[in-house]
Amino acid sequence: MPRKKSSKLPLILVLIIIGAAGFIAYHDGLIGTTALRDINQGDISEGTAVSVKGEIDYVSGLGVTVVTVYDGDGHFVVFNYDGALPAKNSIVVARGIVDSPFSLRDVSSIDAVFIFS
Repeated sequence: MPRKKSSKLPLILVLIIIGAAGFIAYHDGLIGTTALRDINQGDISEGTAVSVKGEIDYVSGLGVTVVTVYDGDGHFVVFNYDGALPAKNSIVVARGIVDSPFSLRDVSSIDAVFIFS
């Protein structure tokens, strides 16, 4: 008797859902972000590439755009950014290099959080 072939569609769908959830979790800063507290206390060495999650608290656009990202617990970082910014008070993930305990340099991207605020 021939064996019945099992459908692989449910397995493929589950793998796609897990992959999509992992991508969204990474994008929204649930995986792989550095705490602003650790940067402010000097626990992260200068020159280290980091991803930080926080709320855009201050934006100054006088010639150079200066952005402050705040975590709600009194910890913050300041950096220059030339790209498009989400609105003030948006929750974002910023990727850059630690320049000092309170600043980042070479910020490569600022992504607004999709789901996980």
